[in-house]
Amino acid sequence: MTTRQLVRTALFAALTAVGAFLKIPLGPSAITLQFFFTAMAGCLLGSGCGALSQLIYVLLGLLGLPIFTAGGGFSYVLHPTFGFLLGLIPAAWVIGRLARSTCSFWRIALAALVGLAVLYAVGLPYMAMILNGYMGKGMDLSAELWITPPNRRRAGRHFLEQQCIAIPAGGPYNKQDNSKGVMKMKVRTLLARFFTPSVSVSSF
Repeated sequence: MTTRQLVRTALFAALTAVGAFLKIPLGPSAITLQFFFTAMAGCLLGSGCGALSQLIYVLLGLLGLPIFTAGGGFSYVLHPTFGFLLGLIPAAWVIGRLARSTCSFWRIALAALVGLAVLYAVGLPYMAMILNGYMGKGMDLSAELWITPPNRRRAGRHFLEQQCIAIPAGGPYNKQDNSKGVMKMKVRTLLARFFTPSVSVSSF
């Protein structure tokens, strides 16, 4: 490895660390630029140096540098989103392999999409393992990823019925119900609890 390659590898490790704190707000959540710099590392450095830059970033964070979104230190391995940090390493390698020596926009875009799929293939099972095995919160990946809006509405209705709240066809209350405001608040609270994810995977 040449001196230029070493400098570029260290540079992209630093850029990924900076990207953890550069956030783009999207509704109630936000995404960071970590994966952007990971994809750039794969495209510009190649598979080997790109993956090495992400490995350096992860190791520095585990050694205690607060360069992850929620801090740093070895205890971060028990954080639900640590799997996404691990996924940056193979993602950079895959992107570097697919986008090597090309200036084609579509090939680079395809490489980035495949790298993103690799990232989630590593991160989501790790998150489920930590949430289910260590934290005991429970996480159903199929429910988080594949429930369509109509199925979510049916699942939400079933959830409310299990909470002993009867929902008639015309609505959860009528005009003569003096407890309309209380019932409305209860329904909103339960719906928010059901539809709001407990852990965000947009930043790690």
